[in-house]
Amino acid sequence: MEAENSNQNITVENFVKQLWISFFSFKDLDLSQLMHYGHVKGWLEDQDERDFSAFIDKRTAARIVHMFTKLELHLPDAEDISGAEVLQDLYTCRVCANHVAQVFVKGFMNSEDFLQDDKVVELFNMNRLLLEKEAIHIIKKIQDFCSI
Repeated sequence: MEAENSNQNITVENFVKQLWISFFSFKDLDLSQLMHYGHVKGWLEDQDERDFSAFIDKRTAARIVHMFTKLELHLPDAEDISGAEVLQDLYTCRVCANHVAQVFVKGFMNSEDFLQDDKVVELFNMNRLLLEKEAIHIIKKIQDFCSI
């Protein structure tokens, strides 16, 4: 990815491609094949395959990262996710809560500090669109985690 574009939002397609080629040598895999493969394997959902040119939000990225690392890289789920309870918005999406907790406690994705009622709270900020530079950082964190 080009450095000057790193502050731009990233699409589902580009995130999935970056994630895939960072761990597997099949760099020439056709996008539709990759998206279908990810869907069949269970780390992508209908919406990801159908609307791959949409910008990806942090919630969706967390789901994809969690399921990709679990199903393709065979990383087990963290047993203790209590560290994610600092996230004030962890349970605003009950379906997403485990995905967010897993990527947070493993250090793949970060929280954000917000001022609320004159105190700083930690949020995952699930609906915020992911930036390319964040995608690069997430993938690097996964690679570092896998090399431990």
